[in-house]
Amino acid sequence: MSATGAMVGLDRGCAHTLATSDNRFLDLPKQRLERIDREIRRRQKAQARRVNMSGKTVREYRRNPSRTYERTGREISRLYAKAHRIIDDWQHKTTSMLVHDYDLIALEDLNLQGMSRKSKAKPRPQTDRARFYRTDSRRNVDSTAAYAPQASPESSANSNTRPG
Repeated sequence: MSATGAMVGLDRGCAHTLATSDNRFLDLPKQRLERIDREIRRRQKAQARRVNMSGKTVREYRRNPSRTYERTGREISRLYAKAHRIIDDWQHKTTSMLVHDYDLIALEDLNLQGMSRKSKAKPRPQTDRARFYRTDSRRNVDSTAAYAPQASPESSANSNTRPG
C-alpha cells in the first residue's frame, strides 16, 4: 500500500452516522437493526403476557419460570448479540476502508457539553480543535497514530530576532 496523500475530515452526526469532507455519507444498516429491534419488542411483550397470565409478580414468576419463558429470554439475548455484531461489523469495515483510502484523517473535537442548553460548563481554552490521524502505509498492518502538524524548526527558530 503506497502513500496517496489523500486527506479526509470526518463528522459524526444524527441524520447520518458518518459524513466525510468529500461529500460521502456512511450509515449503519438501520433497516436490519430496526427489524431486530421490532422482534426483540415482540418477544419481550410475549414474556410479559406470560407473567401477567400467571397471576404472579415478575419476581415470583422468575423463581420458577416456564421453559417457554426461559427460551424466549435466550432468543432475546441472541437478538441483542446479533444487533451488536452488526454494529461492530459496520464499524470495522468502515474504519478499515478509511484507513486504506486516506493517509490523513481529521476529526473535529467539539465541546458538546458547552453546546447543550442545560449545561453552563466552563469553556475550554480551545473549544474547537481537530484530531489528526496518520495511517502508516509502510507496514502490512493498518495502524493509526495521533498526528498533529507542527511548524518546522528552521522556519520558526529565530525568525523575529535581528543579528546583533
